[in-house]
Amino acid sequence: MYLTDYYRFEHKPGSAKTRLDCVASTKEYEEFERRRCRKVTKTTKPGDLIIYCNDAYKIDNFNADARRRTDKSLTIGSENISGIYTFRPDSSTGFGDFQGTQDALLFKFENFRAIGTSEATGVVIDVFVARGLRYSQNMLYNLMESGELDDEINILREKARAEK
Repeated sequence: MYLTDYYRFEHKPGSAKTRLDCVASTKEYEEFERRRCRKVTKTTKPGDLIIYCNDAYKIDNFNADARRRTDKSLTIGSENISGIYTFRPDSSTGFGDFQGTQDALLFKFENFRAIGTSEATGVVIDVFVARGLRYSQNMLYNLMESGELDDEINILREKARAEK
């Protein structure tokens, strides 16, 4: 089994265009768990896990040293946690890694193109973690695209608990 953890994030009506709240998770991935909110504010309560998904502004897809640039960036507060790479503008899947770790991230999207727009309602990002497999993220992405990870994905989704 390659995939170890699962987090589901959804845009809630009335929240910032790029904000996504965790609505279900396996609650076992320390990198997300330690970034949960600790204080009450007017938009959060202790235990909330909130990410922001923004465009990674770019002129083209490659930088000067021929490395592919990210399409979107995932942040928690002001901390960049991952870039999201996709192969098509209308993609329903993507991949990345959790910054500062050896962990790969796989993404499944619903209404991905609406992130950051006034039509952001209905945006969902499912994040699947593959601990220790950062350098295998392309292979994992190909396995997900071909359906070979469907059983693992379904097991993690069933194991996930709704956030309160």
